[in-house]
Amino acid sequence: MRGEIDLSDLLSLVYLDLAYCEEFNSYLKALPPKVRYLNMRTDSSQLWVQHVEQCANTLEALVLARPQYQSSTPQMAINCPNLRFLSIHAPELMLHVIAPNLSFFEVPPSSAVHLGHIEGIIHLRVGNLDGIHMYSSLRILQVFSHEPEHQLNGVLQVLQVLEDDLNALPELKIVEFGISDASNIPMHILSRLEVRNEKAGSHIRFYFITKWVTGLPMESYECAKDMPCQ
Repeated sequence: MRGEIDLSDLLSLVYLDLAYCEEFNSYLKALPPKVRYLNMRTDSSQLWVQHVEQCANTLEALVLARPQYQSSTPQMAINCPNLRFLSIHAPELMLHVIAPNLSFFEVPPSSAVHLGHIEGIIHLRVGNLDGIHMYSSLRILQVFSHEPEHQLNGVLQVLQVLEDDLNALPELKIVEFGISDASNIPMHILSRLEVRNEKAGSHIRFYFITKWVTGLPMESYECAKDMPCQ
């Protein structure tokens, strides 16, 4: 019989990375109460949700890693009032997130994640562009697709949103498209963007890349000024 692991006495621990601890959720009893950065695997038993809830009020950054064994999961919900960074790598995850201070969001296209608050998001990394026009504070958009035939569609979809409404995405500055072969992008795309920028008075730039130009804002969450690493 496995013993339980109780970390609740580690009152000063603020950084916890459990992503490489296989099946750790099943025998973890309690997390430190003041964790601000948490990286852990999801699981079909929903135990990971219980662990997140234990430090929900202090969490500022949450990374949900791909589960060891993929299986269907029911709809779940988390409420993290101070969460600013949410990165999801678990496919097929169905999750409702209440995080009014969220500024960065990353999610795979196969996950059904609903955000209760999007008004503060300034950096978005997604594969599904549905509802993209509603991100009024968005400055950096990174679009990815693992299917080459869908990559051009993502470019056209973003461009169409911008052309249809000159007031759409008013804070947007950079759009990065993960493209395996940029030679497949028609030249008229950039010409159309230039026309849109002139009409709207915007300065949006498109990048077609194989590696992201804009990295994740992780340093400020992994090693804040008042953490022991400073």
